[in-house]
Amino acid sequence: MNKKRCRAFLLVLIILLTLLTFLPVLPAKAALQESSAEAELIMSIIDFINKNFAGDVDNVKLIQGAIRGMVESLGDPYSEYLTPEELKEFQTEARGSFGGIGIVITSRDNFATIVSVIDDSPAAKAGMMPGDRIVEIDGKDVRNLSISEIASRLRGEVGSKVSVGIQREDKMLKFVMTREIITINPVVFSILEKGIGYIRISEFNENTAVNVKKALDFFEKNNVQGIILDLRNNPGGILQQAVKVAEYFIPKGPIVKVVFKNGKTIVYNSKSEPLPFKLVVLVNGGSASASEIVAGAIKDRKSGIIMGEKTFGKATVQQIIDFGPFGGIKITVGRYVTPEGVDINKSGISPDIEVKQTMEDGGGKPDLQLERALEILRDMMNRKMDNAA
Repeated sequence: MNKKRCRAFLLVLIILLTLLTFLPVLPAKAALQESSAEAELIMSIIDFINKNFAGDVDNVKLIQGAIRGMVESLGDPYSEYLTPEELKEFQTEARGSFGGIGIVITSRDNFATIVSVIDDSPAAKAGMMPGDRIVEIDGKDVRNLSISEIASRLRGEVGSKVSVGIQREDKMLKFVMTREIITINPVVFSILEKGIGYIRISEFNENTAVNVKKALDFFEKNNVQGIILDLRNNPGGILQQAVKVAEYFIPKGPIVKVVFKNGKTIVYNSKSEPLPFKLVVLVNGGSASASEIVAGAIKDRKSGIIMGEKTFGKATVQQIIDFGPFGGIKITVGRYVTPEGVDINKSGISPDIEVKQTMEDGGGKPDLQLERALEILRDMMNRKMDNAA
């Protein structure tokens, strides 16, 4: 890319990024003046480097470095620069099919931390668990890499091997896995026993709401009266999908409030009259973001019982901006609060009924949280029948 095109793109880029920063608090004219001044300063630095640096200068890499530096200076673990390759991988993952090991990771305490492990994936078969911290990939320390860079190294050609070193509490463990095609099926459902249905949502992608609707239609035809909605180890996903799912369980009124930098608030409301299912929602420390929107709304609107363990505590909203050959950025543009105005960022949602699941649970052993949810639903349904009599 020639120097003139790079300069033109950089000018537009800096104005855009500055507007994202200043427009909510400054009049438009003042914001544009601020952005123009900053753009001229950065372009003068690039001109100086091109004229005086003793080696070759790649202007594309120079601009990519400028974008990365601006985003990293925010100090926000959920805002990051994505190279063109990382952006492509991000989009591939969003489509729900890629070569990998089957984990979802996020940044926590400056570590790439596993939020959830996809069922029947190489990671699940190897024994990786939510809460594990990734410190090494193929013998190389990755603690200073971004989440996107780590995810990129974990993905690869189907059939290829990858070695992953993790920190689990005070232990260091290593897993060698063969990459497989990872297809994300966000919703599974079944009837556990007469009158009680079960829905598990692994993430909120573009297909989540429509598949939850299929589950509810199936339950209605089969006389299901109570539902267990399992959001455990659900890392989140698309805000609008969480709102659509919440509408299936919450009557008319607020679901979530998104607050932006200038104080502007968008309230997402339910416009539905849901079917009268009795509802228990299972959550744990791996339930984050969009899954916390659903759980928080159900709790505040008293549409069901929240059971399990305290959720992850991620209540921020990110936006993706694509800069073509220069990559893109994922930037935090707002935060959300529950219908009652509770900010659960970092603190999480406390369950109405706490039921702890130890590391020894699962793997063929009883699911204590699920068993307790069944007990609660049976009791709720019995009381309903007594009232009807």
